[in-house]
Amino acid sequence: MHADTTIKIAVIGLGNMGKNHLKHYADIETCTLVSVCDINPNLVRTYSEQYQCKGYSNLDTLLNSEKIDAMSLIAPTKHHYSMAKKILSKKIHLLIEKPIAETVEESNELIELANQNNLILTVGHIERFNPAVLALKKAVDAGELGQIVSIHAKRAGVFPPQIRDANVLIDLAVHDIDIISSLIGHQPKKIAGTKGRAHLTQREDYALYYLTYGTIEQPQTALVEVNWITPKRVRTLTLTGTKGYAELDYIAQEVNLYKSLPHKASEEPDHLTMPFSEASCLKIDKKPPLDSELRHFIDCIQHHRPPMVSAQQARDALKVSLAI
Repeated sequence: MHADTTIKIAVIGLGNMGKNHLKHYADIETCTLVSVCDINPNLVRTYSEQYQCKGYSNLDTLLNSEKIDAMSLIAPTKHHYSMAKKILSKKIHLLIEKPIAETVEESNELIELANQNNLILTVGHIERFNPAVLALKKAVDAGELGQIVSIHAKRAGVFPPQIRDANVLIDLAVHDIDIISSLIGHQPKKIAGTKGRAHLTQREDYALYYLTYGTIEQPQTALVEVNWITPKRVRTLTLTGTKGYAELDYIAQEVNLYKSLPHKASEEPDHLTMPFSEASCLKIDKKPPLDSELRHFIDCIQHHRPPMVSAQQARDALKVSLAI
């Protein structure tokens, strides 16, 4: 694509995730990295030189100096609302790293502003673009596992020092809430859970919560464990359906399916023995989820398509996280 027709991009926030955004944007030929911004002048100097673009230490200065089509906002959560409001007011498409904001009210205001200006507003729920999640959702939507009965997710590991203003629910649990609601097709009807502080004094670093979906006659439930106190990084999800069972590993990008074999079932007066097939590993084209997410963002802007992760869905996931 000719340089004049590419999407002009800026990245705000040059921490670990911001550096990853830069790396992937540089490989997308349908966009041009115009500028970077961070309060740390050393980071601005380093990355503006590396990617041969303008560097700024102030968002207002960038917005008043550059013609930008779209931005990635990777800042502490407490700044999401104020920064996003400025960006959207300039009629710039925006991808905010999750969560969308600190509160539901702030989220609603950003959604309304984006709608008023006919802008793409999406949130970095990166696991939606994990090839394993996409493969599992395809199997679920095709009815291969029948009706979902229950989901069990675990997302754990050591404390990430770069997370300075969010608890484990906002940082980790919001991923699973979004994925589970996406698989089931709607938001939970009931929410219950516990949370605590094992090592941190100001923020929760572990939680266990229970979500109820479905109906009274056919309930669908999800149990999720998140923490920053496990020495091993764990990112797993298991799903039980009326026709089968699935095991998903986010890190390995693998999904194993076990399908029930009702034609081989043996029913006796007091019990039913239901055999299952051997595990089958879904065919997955493994790739970096962030690359897929950013390419999708650019494509949505160019073709005026709604994003796979809507701002409304991100707000709903935040709402559940805050309710626990």
